[in-house]
Amino acid sequence: MQAALNLLMFPLLIGLQMQTFSISITEIYDDLTQPGSQILSALNRPAADHLTFLFNSQTVTIPKAQVLSALFIPFAFFAVPIVLTFWLRRRRAWTMALMLQVLILTLCMYLHFNHPAEYLYPLMAASVFQVVYLNLYDIRAAFQQLMANK
Repeated sequence: MQAALNLLMFPLLIGLQMQTFSISITEIYDDLTQPGSQILSALNRPAADHLTFLFNSQTVTIPKAQVLSALFIPFAFFAVPIVLTFWLRRRRAWTMALMLQVLILTLCMYLHFNHPAEYLYPLMAASVFQVVYLNLYDIRAAFQQLMANK
């Protein structure tokens, strides 16, 4: 569930931002396929605090805090091997899952203090919940039994 949240957060935030400007997917496609499109030239000159797309009909500005949500996408791909190790009941799974949560929380804290955004709170809550869940006695006991058996 957390991997899906990490993977889908960036496209959802960008989609919601585009929806406030009422730009359709067909308009974006038309602007991209026209020769001399200004969208790609806008990406070559990024501003310090926002990302600007120049469409034929209007200009769309996306705050940097929302653009930085793309940094969470790799964590979704790191979660796949961790889920597999849990499913295969490998003893490293517990440590790998905690390390992933540490990385996610570290990035959340960095972004919270440097580029505050509302989407960070659900991510931090999910990470804290995951750490608490992994430290429940039953979960730790199951992995300690795996270590004792091997």
